[in-house]
Amino acid sequence: MMKARDSLMGGRREASPQVRHAITSKIRRSLAASVGCLALAVALVLPGQAEAGFTCGGTVGPGGTLVVTTDIGQCPSNPVLTIVGPVTVDMAGHHVECLAGHQAGINIIGTGAIVKNGMVYPGCQQQIVLSGAGHHEVHDMAGHQAGDVSDVGVVSILIVSDHNVLRNSLAALSSGDGIRVAGSFNVVKESYAMLNLGDGVRVLGKSNVLKNNIVSLSVGDAFHLVAGADQNTLAGNVAVSNEGVGFRSSTAESWFSGNSSVGNATGFWFTAQHHDGFPGEGGATGGGNRIQSNNAIYNLSPLGLAGVSNVPEIGGGLVIEENGDFVSGNRAIFNLSETAQHAGIHVKSGSHHVISGNTSLFHDWDDLRDENPGCGTDHWSNDVFLTANQPCVH
Repeated sequence: MMKARDSLMGGRREASPQVRHAITSKIRRSLAASVGCLALAVALVLPGQAEAGFTCGGTVGPGGTLVVTTDIGQCPSNPVLTIVGPVTVDMAGHHVECLAGHQAGINIIGTGAIVKNGMVYPGCQQQIVLSGAGHHEVHDMAGHQAGDVSDVGVVSILIVSDHNVLRNSLAALSSGDGIRVAGSFNVVKESYAMLNLGDGVRVLGKSNVLKNNIVSLSVGDAFHLVAGADQNTLAGNVAVSNEGVGFRSSTAESWFSGNSSVGNATGFWFTAQHHDGFPGEGGATGGGNRIQSNNAIYNLSPLGLAGVSNVPEIGGGLVIEENGDFVSGNRAIFNLSETAQHAGIHVKSGSHHVISGNTSLFHDWDDLRDENPGCGTDHWSNDVFLTANQPCVH
């Protein structure tokens, strides 16, 4: 009778402990999900710390991800913007701009920052600076018209720290260098340096990799490795129509492979030292480089400016003035020599070179030339050519 009454009166039995635990767990999960959704909604509505720092003289990071929604124009602060890694900053096509004077545009410090898809406008002496502890990645960025006067401190993209990656970026119309690599163990690839008054790419650090970059219309050299910038690798780069040398190196134990110099003052120039007034340069001895499978085609100053300060002699394909280089599989074709100073492949000084399996043709001076009497300690073999200055060159 009691069971029937409970049923009629809507009575309930006490739930078991297992059932109560299952119900409680479900409630907790639902509550946690609701709190997470609320937090996400607040984050989408309210500006985060990173976005709040994207102002003139501001700081972004460390931590977080920012998609920029506005420009910073005519900013007098130095730097205009500081980015502290680790952080990801997508500039989404926006730019920062210096007001004028000796200041930096974007200064990247800390470690592990990612900066992409933006531009630094004219006025900054150093437009994009990779410093701090390094390990940054910068891609699809542009530095345009750095500096207001020509000065060794002016550069569009400056890499000071180590272990950074710069790719798919542009350095153009700088009053100084386009890209300068002062740190070590960096990678610069698939980038462009155009119309710079200094060098297109200048390397001061060691053990960097420059790959598949294009440099054109520099007043200085296209690629310039200064004395002491040793053990670097240059592969697949192209230098076209620069007033200086396509590839100038004063380094030791570097590797040049698959690069092309077309229509520059001189194709490749490997020299023990080179002085052009840049701080810290000169006095070191280059040599022991691997020079393989490069192309020097129709090199002679495209604008005929033989008086440029860092090009005292123009013309020629591959010019060597150091010791112990390995030169193999290169092509030197129709490189002119306005002042009759440089041949297609030309050992002007130095010793203990191995020069083998190259092709050098159609030059107005010799195709192959060695200034050492009897070739000294140089070894020439299996080269394709028409003219040479002595029988030991072959």
